[in-house]
Amino acid sequence: MKGVIVIIAFLSLLLLSVCISGCSDQGSEGTETVQPTVAKTTETPLPTVMAEIPGEDKEEMTPWTPDGVITEGEYKEVFRSDDGKFEFYWRNDDEKLYAGMSGNSEGWVSVGFSPTSVMKDADIILGYIEDSVLNIHDMYSIGIYGPHPDDTDMGGEYSILSSGGMEKDGKTTVEFSRYLDTGDSYDSKLSKGTDVKFLWSVAERDDPEFKHNVAKGSSSFRLS
Repeated sequence: MKGVIVIIAFLSLLLLSVCISGCSDQGSEGTETVQPTVAKTTETPLPTVMAEIPGEDKEEMTPWTPDGVITEGEYKEVFRSDDGKFEFYWRNDDEKLYAGMSGNSEGWVSVGFSPTSVMKDADIILGYIEDSVLNIHDMYSIGIYGPHPDDTDMGGEYSILSSGGMEKDGKTTVEFSRYLDTGDSYDSKLSKGTDVKFLWSVAERDDPEFKHNVAKGSSSFRLS
């Protein structure tokens, strides 16, 4: 009986070995090896397109900042008086004038646009630094030698949009902006492509009623 069991066990092991061998060979022959597919993406950068700003020149200019510091490229044009005591800087776009004036004094500096006879009808911007604070007036000259009260004293409007100033090394510098056409009857109507006559003056004191005693003169500038 024990011998029969041994023979049966031996035959079972033999059959199991044959099955394993055959199954392994069959699976190897019926299996295909598939290589993984790698997707490659090539990114081509798009060209950079610079947008043009309407009303601005293509030449590079420094951004205008009303801080009382005139930097290179901040203005397109400059007028310098023969005596070297006054400078007037300007640039404009389709709507606004951006200007700076600098005088060799710790008093006030001013410009007056479009006078008709000496000072008469001049649209005057006058500024000075007092206790480290800029005071800037929008005025109008009633007569050929003044007076030149503030526009608001005559029913007009204060038309200065932004401004800044600085007093340093014996010089006063004032920057301001305004619309070319403010709509105020006490302001000069400025137009692109035209020449603008202007007066300029410098005083040694901050008092707007004090007469210009450092320098004065007249000239013209052209709006682009």
